[in-house]
Amino acid sequence: MNSQTQEVDKEVTANVELPAHGAFAETKDTMFRVQMSGGRELQLQLTDVSDRKISERQEQYSITFRGPLEIFLPQGIYRLEHASLGSFDVFIVPIGKNAQGFSYEAVFNYLRHPA
Repeated sequence: MNSQTQEVDKEVTANVELPAHGAFAETKDTMFRVQMSGGRELQLQLTDVSDRKISERQEQYSITFRGPLEIFLPQGIYRLEHASLGSFDVFIVPIGKNAQGFSYEAVFNYLRHPA
């Protein structure tokens, strides 16, 4: 990270760093770039960040993206890139389609450390 890049709050699970819930919430309605095979790129808009559900043992939330109608992404792990959150891999699943495009969801489920 260069000196002009803001440090992002991250969750670390099984040696995988992902932006934390708050970081996703701060970037709602912004664009994420997806690197596809063949050098193609796709833009996804982060349209929703669910509330966190926290229990004694775990924390859960989901994020929803909207992509264009012209390109469909099957479920899978994709590298997402964002101007302030950086690059990370996430498993996304298509959940719907309407006149605005395809919708995709990523679900996060973290085991909490005992106090």
